[in-house]
Amino acid sequence: MTTPDPEIIPRDLRFGVKDHPDPRWLGGEQAGSALVDAFAVMLPEGERYFIRALKPFLPQVTDPELRQDIQDFCAQEAFHTREHLGYNAALRSLGYDVDRQEESVRWFFARFDTPLARLYLTCAIEHVTYALSRIVIERPEIMDKAHPAYRRLWRWHALEEVEHSSVGLRVLRAVTPGVPGWKRYILRCAALGLMLPGMVGLAMISARRNLRATGGPSGWGLWRAALFSPGWVRRMVPTMLAYLRPGYLGRNDCDAALVAKARDALDAELAAA
Repeated sequence: MTTPDPEIIPRDLRFGVKDHPDPRWLGGEQAGSALVDAFAVMLPEGERYFIRALKPFLPQVTDPELRQDIQDFCAQEAFHTREHLGYNAALRSLGYDVDRQEESVRWFFARFDTPLARLYLTCAIEHVTYALSRIVIERPEIMDKAHPAYRRLWRWHALEEVEHSSVGLRVLRAVTPGVPGWKRYILRCAALGLMLPGMVGLAMISARRNLRATGGPSGWGLWRAALFSPGWVRRMVPTMLAYLRPGYLGRNDCDAALVAKARDALDAELAAA
């Protein structure tokens, strides 16, 4: 049995990461910071893609609650895009080859630019961001020693990713009533299988290039951050496996409690700012 989705709340917040470029913002760890930064570089292009994926299906969605969720999802992603453009500007000022990384993301998305392809891929990528966001919320110690501007941004982003995590999958089911369940299942799992290795691989490659360009530590630090401490990839595994369940709609019984915890943490951050 699943609980209802938490309310989706677009929050027009600004964090000023652009004004605080810091290659060691994650507790003084340059390799760990670089890995998260490499993931962050992908987000503006991804968030624009997600909006393009969902908005065209609004005329086909008749459920008023889902229609509102699509609009709130798009509003959240628009605010995320703005803040992550500032984040990418900070990375450029550190000498990271952000333009090359963004071009790689644009090239990938251009290969999947039909309405349904965008929707299937959006569902898969949103589940990855949901898995990472759960880690940020469930393991607050990961961000406790981070630079305040970065910590606030990631806690805000993680909260909103969990809030809207089921929207894409619900839209997919609503707009493909004539597609057999088995076929929808195969296609959404195939999208995850296509995207996940590329996404992780690009983040690792980009982070390594950035470290080399700025005289950072060896690549071992990246593997340590990915697999051991904090172990982003390792900790993602249980949530990623949930996506392989037939009929999965992105709802988990713990999400309401997770959102409540994340909202309290964000409120505390903003109060202390």
